[in-house]
Amino acid sequence: MSEDELGDKLHKSLFSRRYLIVLDEIWSIESWDRVKTLFTNRNDGSAIMFTTRLSNLASQVGGYYGSLDMSF
Repeated sequence: MSEDELGDKLHKSLFSRRYLIVLDEIWSIESWDRVKTLFTNRNDGSAIMFTTRLSNLASQVGGYYGSLDMSF
C-alpha cells in the first residue's frame, strides 16, 4: 500500500468520527504539513497533538494551534 493510499484510508475511516491523534517526535515542518492534510478541521472536538524537540517547528505550528514548552 502506498503512502497516499494509506492516507486516504485513514482519512476515510476517521471522517465521521471524533478522534485524538498523538504523534511522538515530529522532525520537520514538511512532515507536519503532510500529516495535517489528512485531518480536516470539522470543529467537532477532534484533536491532534504532537511532540517535537525542534523549537522552531513548535513555534511555527504553535503560533496557530498553541504550544507548551517543557524542560527535561
